[in-house]
Amino acid sequence: MGGLVALSAAELAPPRVSGLVLAAPTLPWRRTARFEALGWHTVGRAALAIGVPVARLALRVPWVRDHATLRRAVQTEEMFTGERASTVGGDPTLVSREQVAVLAEQMQSLDPRRLAGTVTAFASATAAMFVDQQSTMQLLDRVTVPVLLLWGTDDPLIDQPSHRLHAQRPGWTPHPIEEAGHLLPIERPGEYVAAVRAWMPSTSP
Repeated sequence: MGGLVALSAAELAPPRVSGLVLAAPTLPWRRTARFEALGWHTVGRAALAIGVPVARLALRVPWVRDHATLRRAVQTEEMFTGERASTVGGDPTLVSREQVAVLAEQMQSLDPRRLAGTVTAFASATAAMFVDQQSTMQLLDRVTVPVLLLWGTDDPLIDQPSHRLHAQRPGWTPHPIEEAGHLLPIERPGEYVAAVRAWMPSTSP
């Protein structure tokens, strides 16, 4: 969800940013149905308004915020195989064992009290993608630095046609990576680094 944060930083302090690399970021999705906008502005807005405080309250219950199951899924590599892997697309088995060890260590040290902030961040990103699209689009219009937009063609968590539309903005460079999923930088680090390296000379001083 760091894409919108990075774009906001570039818009607020353009002299301090020479370019942005966005990997499968949270960007506004295109409207595909006539009443989709109305639904998000009514039911969707209400669901986010109600859901955030309810979720934050639920996280006070110990068994709700227990992340042992998720930690175990990382440590046993279950997250990178079988049905769990299908949620991120691509081939998660390509993630290096060293990276799996890092993720397991991070899960071990995760403070459950911080999950309440994660709920708020998720709701904010969802609103930017689906509810407050106009203000988010205006933010994107104000970003003047070059942007490299990467995504995997096997990523089920983003709307790829929306990314292609955003990539047509002036100064934006699209770079889809074939058959990669949502874990793009750690699933296909070689291709990711090569794409960034090839793009950077045109943006760096």
